[in-house]
Amino acid sequence: MPDIEELTNHLGQPPYVYLAVVALILLVLLYVLYRYRRAHQGIIPFKAQGGTIEIAPQTLRAIMENAVDNVEGVERATCRHVIRGHRLGVKIALHIKANQRLRDIDTRVKDRLRATLQEQFGIESVEPIHIRVTRIIGDPVASLPKNDTLSEGTSRGEPLPLPETGKDASSSDARP
Repeated sequence: MPDIEELTNHLGQPPYVYLAVVALILLVLLYVLYRYRRAHQGIIPFKAQGGTIEIAPQTLRAIMENAVDNVEGVERATCRHVIRGHRLGVKIALHIKANQRLRDIDTRVKDRLRATLQEQFGIESVEPIHIRVTRIIGDPVASLPKNDTLSEGTSRGEPLPLPETGKDASSSDARP
C-alpha cells in the first residue's frame, strides 16, 4: 500500500503549483465580484401590484446624505448602506461643527435618517446606524481662552466676584 507521502509527492511539481495558484486567484476574483455586485444592487423596499419598486443605490445614498446634511451641527456627511436580510444598515461619516455636542448630533442624525427613509421609501427597519466623526470643523468651546468663558455680568479682564460667606468682604481686614 503506497504512503500518503508518495501520493502527494508529485503535487510539488510546477504544473500543479501553477494550477493551485490559478484556482486561488479565481476564488479571490469570484469573492470580489460577489461583494461588488451586492454593494451595487438595488434595494426593494416593497412590492407593488404587478411588480416591485427598486431604488438605485446612488439615489438612496444621495437622499440619505441630503437628510443628514440638513441636521444642525453637521457640516458634511457621506453615507453607505449594507443590506442584511430585510434590514438596512447604514454607515455615516460626518464632518461636524466644534460647538455641537456629539450625543445631540447622534440622536438628531439617527432620528432624521429613520424618518426620511420611512417617509420617502417606506423602509422601516434601519438597523444599525453607525456614525463616525471624521472631522471637527472650527474651534472647540474648551479651547477658548479663559477670558471668553467668564460668567455673565463681568466684562473681560475683570476678576470674578468672590462668593459671599455671610461677612462683609470689605471689613474682613478691619478689627472690631
